[in-house]
Amino acid sequence: MPREAGALSRKLGEGGYLPDISTFNIPVTCLLKGLDVNETCGMLDRFIEQGAKLGFSIYLELIETLYKAGRGMEGDP
Repeated sequence: MPREAGALSRKLGEGGYLPDISTFNIPVTCLLKGLDVNETCGMLDRFIEQGAKLGFSIYLELIETLYKAGRGMEGDP
């Protein structure tokens, strides 16, 4: 499921579609539960560059996942 969520998000982003925050949370959560941190960070970067405004919950979930994946230094402020 994480691969499909990433592929859908990439396709939407490439088409210029910026999802709202509730729609955006679903693929991000899916990717993070699969511990696909690199894909998630890349997707977040692309959407931020396009002007997306991410909610606090996405950042919190990303930081938690970084720590779980042993990449805590990347989650430090």
